Amino acid sequence: DEQLQGIVGQALELFSALAQGRRTAKLLEGGLEPLLHLCIGYMQVTRAQAEAWADDVNAIIMDEYVGGGSNVREMAIGLLQVVVLGAGTAGIAALSEALDKRMAEADALWASGNKWWWRAREAALLAVGEVQEVLS
Repeated sequence: DEQLQGIVGQALELFSALAQGRRTAKLLEGGLEPLLHLCIGYMQVTRAQAEAWADDVNAIIMDEYVGGGSNVREMAIGLLQVVVLGAGTAGIAALSEALDKRMAEADALWASGNKWWWRAREAALLAVGEVQEVLS
């Protein structure tokens, strides 16, 4: 699990570097919505986090506010911010599409009785909160 998180983290950092480059950001223009959809997916609380947080409410504060930016969720948030801020109106439109898809996924999971349905919804809401400055 840690190796996979490391690989995903490196991929998110690579895409973040591409999105920040003046020339390389153009490489992402055609795939903004799938990239943002993926970011929101990686922003979901893991099952391990949810279980740890259920046992210790202070763990939420440690993970979310004191963590230091080294977990996949925080890296995905960073990438989402860079992409949406850098892409302007195209980024906002792509984010809207990605949010619609994640909310539909959450609804489908809820309808099927999946107890983890809320994770996709929480990540979508977190995404909106993280780029609220651009949206207003």
